[in-house]
Amino acid sequence: MFNKEKLEFHKVLAQVAKYCYTQRGKDLVYGLEPLTGETEILYQGLCVSEAKELINERGYPPLSALNDIIKDLHLTKVDGAVLTAKAVFNIVELAICSTNLKQYLKTNHDVAPVLSELGNFLFEDKLFDRYISTIFDSSGELKDTASKTLQSIRKEIREKSEELRRYVTRIVKDLTEKEITRENYLTLRDGRLVVPVKVEYKRQIKGIIHSESSTGQTVYIEPEETLNLNNDIVSLNFAEKREIDRILREVTLRIRSNYDELLLSYETVTTLDSIFARGNYSIEIIGSFPTFDRGRGIEIYGGRHPLLLIKHGMRGTVPFNLKVGSGNSVVITGPNAGGKTVLIKSIGLLALMAQSGIHIPAGPDTNLHIFDKILVDIGDSQSIDDDLSTFSSHLSNIKNILEQAGETTLVLIDEIGTGTDPDSGAAISRSVLLKLHSAGSMVFSTTHLSALKALASEVDGFYNASMSFDTEELKPTYQFRQGIPGSSYAFEILIRLGFEREFIDAATGFVQDISAGLEKILLEVEEREQELMKKLQHFEKENTRLTGLANLYEKKVKELDKEKNKILREAKEKAAVFIDEANREVQKIIKEIKETQASKAATGGAGKKLDQLKGKVENINVSVPVESEEDNSPVRIGDTVKIRESETYGEVIEISPDGRNLVIATGPLRISFKVDECIKVSNKTIRKEQRRAGSVEVRSDVGYRLDIRGERAGDIENRVERFLIDAYISNLNRVEILHGKGTGALKKVVHDLLKQNPKVSNYYYAPVDLGGEGVTIVEFSE
Repeated sequence: MFNKEKLEFHKVLAQVAKYCYTQRGKDLVYGLEPLTGETEILYQGLCVSEAKELINERGYPPLSALNDIIKDLHLTKVDGAVLTAKAVFNIVELAICSTNLKQYLKTNHDVAPVLSELGNFLFEDKLFDRYISTIFDSSGELKDTASKTLQSIRKEIREKSEELRRYVTRIVKDLTEKEITRENYLTLRDGRLVVPVKVEYKRQIKGIIHSESSTGQTVYIEPEETLNLNNDIVSLNFAEKREIDRILREVTLRIRSNYDELLLSYETVTTLDSIFARGNYSIEIIGSFPTFDRGRGIEIYGGRHPLLLIKHGMRGTVPFNLKVGSGNSVVITGPNAGGKTVLIKSIGLLALMAQSGIHIPAGPDTNLHIFDKILVDIGDSQSIDDDLSTFSSHLSNIKNILEQAGETTLVLIDEIGTGTDPDSGAAISRSVLLKLHSAGSMVFSTTHLSALKALASEVDGFYNASMSFDTEELKPTYQFRQGIPGSSYAFEILIRLGFEREFIDAATGFVQDISAGLEKILLEVEEREQELMKKLQHFEKENTRLTGLANLYEKKVKELDKEKNKILREAKEKAAVFIDEANREVQKIIKEIKETQASKAATGGAGKKLDQLKGKVENINVSVPVESEEDNSPVRIGDTVKIRESETYGEVIEISPDGRNLVIATGPLRISFKVDECIKVSNKTIRKEQRRAGSVEVRSDVGYRLDIRGERAGDIENRVERFLIDAYISNLNRVEILHGKGTGALKKVVHDLLKQNPKVSNYYYAPVDLGGEGVTIVEFSE
């Protein structure tokens, strides 16, 4: 049993129904009933959610305002029945809508897989569509080409009608010149072309009088000369009607053969119409569909009364949050017109809507329970016919609630205990609430009786709640507070309404001390809470202001860093010019070494020049800082790494099988390092910046490896010396010389040269997995 009328559920359905295209779709919406099966409820909610998403992402579905065709479809089952052209066209419109909607759902299966399944019940028959398109035009009229006979008849009608019009026009012109006709125009009477003649001249015209004007001053005569033509046209019109009837009988039989498919399609289209209407409604209220987890209590976040939301909008309504466990009871107190009744109505309406497959105006984290009964006692139920007072009517209603309530029942009672003296009302109300609580029902009740507020501290499962009141402005705020009892603020409302102070003081003196003390405590709690809320709002505003300042400061710092980097890049570009000149000087030195056959004196002199040149380069070298973020995750191929204690960045292109060594690419170079000598960084821009910088600091024609395998020991000294000089000038920290193992002759020459080179700080064999004694790794001094 669901008390939908008291909660005004029908008004919610009216809001949803206005989005329907079809009358049956509206009827389906108005016929929505709360479901009690979780599977069906969740299915309905999912369908509406998919419809909403389709509208938002893919646009409105191709629905149209279809007329009710059920009677006409049933008529096709009667032998000899013939549908009218209008009835046939209504069914044709269904077929067109069904085909378009089926394609729409099929195309958007990725967004709405559940709704797409309904597309299987939609009618689609290309032969039927083609057949109908040859008979009807877009306005529902039979085409001339519907049959050869109809085409011939209509052609003859047009020809004879034109001949008749010319003939009668000539007659009217002659009569007008003789002032026998009233006006120079033609008209039809009973489907026949006639001439308007002044009544005094009616005997001068041979023909048949068809009618007179309302004044009797004009008679409408069919001239004798046109009788045969008019008769021919009338006969042709009868022939046309017979041919149309024959065609419609044929079409009726064709529709009859598709009766079941068309009927199912109509039901599916209108069902989809009701679903998409609910989707549109959800968009309007910014709604969502709740979960139904019995393991959780009722949890409503950002809930609003759906009718007030439509009337006043988001800004004009106050949301509420609520969290209540199963079988618990909430006693809500607060001032009159403070929103207590609206709150419990909202809870009931949200439950009705959700169980009817309608999205609710609440947050997506909302959780509700499935109730098999929603019992309500709200409003004045006084009945003169049944001789019941307001109090008696309430008691009668509550008696019915007590008899029907169970564990899956939601009970909403407004102003419980009113209508009699407060002591008796409190006693009765207490008994009612305890009885409902023992039945396991979930109860929300509103009251002004202070005695009921004590239930929360005396009985497990009872909770206080209230609607807040602005004690400064002396007006309700409509904000729901759970866990805090409220005051009725009767005397504060008296002040607001302008009662005299003397009257208010006198009334205050009549209040019992205990009740007055409780009201005073509640008022103090309210004032304290409002004071704390104001401070909290102040701190939140201050925090927002400070956050804004911090963001502004961070923005300024970034702008300064950007300007600094710009200056450094410009300096680096100037340095590049010097580097180019230095490279040319190096090439000149190398040439001199070749010409002097690499004598020790020449080598020593060249070394001094290189030292001087390198010193100048280092003095003007400017590196643009880049921000990097160290990443402690394992290094993989493709990652960007930084060499420890250096500004060298590179991309990992190779990792040894044991994972201890890796090869990185930096600019045109490929260099091997141990894993613990590298730091993985996550900023991908470092690699781009380093490669760009590499075009200035590193010569592009210098490799990090020299391969001399297969050459004679006496021919390699110049190559090795030149390679070491180029590498040193290019600021390479480490290089490799591949000499192979063989007899050891090449290795000995290389090692002798390395011992003599003052710029070599260390050299050693490569790891076994990277070449072992066949490769010597050379490190340069700073």
